[in-house]
Amino acid sequence: MRWHRHIDNDPLVHGLVTDDVDVSEAVACPIPAGGATFHHCRTLHYSAPNSTAAARRAYILVFGGPPKKLDKPAHRPWQTEEQEALAELESLAAERS
Repeated sequence: MRWHRHIDNDPLVHGLVTDDVDVSEAVACPIPAGGATFHHCRTLHYSAPNSTAAARRAYILVFGGPPKKLDKPAHRPWQTEEQEALAELESLAAERS
């Protein structure tokens, strides 16, 4: 598993990035306007920022077999960071109301 962090180290940003990658092994997969890509959820992927006025849309589907019970779940601190940041936002909102 590669180490991930939130974009700009902001736990309220849902996207994740990793610096644990050898870019010399990257393979470019140009996609024409209106095109699509399908890949495994563990495939590292990247897209340059949208430089047009049109919205870029994503349609994400997740499929899987029956869950496999692990003795010890994988350590994913970015999930805890996000949950803590959201709880803090909810607490602040409750204080203001």
